Amino acid sequence: MRFPAASRDRERGSAAIFTILITLVTLGLAALVVDGGLAIAQRERAMDIAEQSARKVADNIDIDTWRASGRLVIKDGDCGGQAAAIASGFHVGSAAITTCSVSADAVTVGVRITYRPVLLGFFTNSAFTASGTATAHPEAGINNVTTGGTP
Repeated sequence: MRFPAASRDRERGSAAIFTILITLVTLGLAALVVDGGLAIAQRERAMDIAEQSARKVADNIDIDTWRASGRLVIKDGDCGGQAAAIASGFHVGSAAITTCSVSADAVTVGVRITYRPVLLGFFTNSAFTASGTATAHPEAGINNVTTGGTP
């Protein structure tokens, strides 16, 4: 049995519309996956830079105080400069040190990275930011070591 020509003409082009809709949905999902992964990676990179910068600044201990009292005290030197020097070694041009504070026994460093999304960048001209904050404490000696024999 053949369908009348009028019913065939009504459905003409419906496959093209369906294909266009499926393509747009697929591109939207791809944009979410790619740019979502980029956002996670940039946040991890900001955390990594903050951790390494805090560790570097926490290494700047006052040796005289340590020898005299056995207490580790961090020197309150150029915290921002030392943290920025470590951040520049990561070769992330948009990484900026947002906070750097030193107390007697801790260093806290905050980092902000600005990046542009890959696929969503076609639809928006704005840049996104990822940030991370880390705190480091100075340590001296080896902790939790068993004496004699195999652990």
